[in-house]
Amino acid sequence: ADNRARAGMPDLAPTLELGPNLNFNLARGTDWKVDLRLPARAVVTVQSRPQNLGWTFSPVINLDLKEFFPFEVQTDRIVIFNNFAVARIYQFLYLLAYLIMT
Repeated sequence: ADNRARAGMPDLAPTLELGPNLNFNLARGTDWKVDLRLPARAVVTVQSRPQNLGWTFSPVINLDLKEFFPFEVQTDRIVIFNNFAVARIYQFLYLLAYLIMT
């Protein structure tokens, strides 16, 4: 690997996430709106024998405000989100580092 921080660690296969994104408008005013976004993704490795790593779910509450700040910006935005995933993804990404460090 070209990254010194990963020296001695095996290379990770690249991953691909595919899936739908449901968007809902929860509330709207003249200068603001609140949206709920519900992306759900299946995660697979990109290699000669792809491995199904499971899924991720990352719900987002998005508040768009117009003219909230006194200076000019296109849109002011406040975002609240969390990321959920099945254990296989975390094992794929982080277990190697744990095994190497112990």
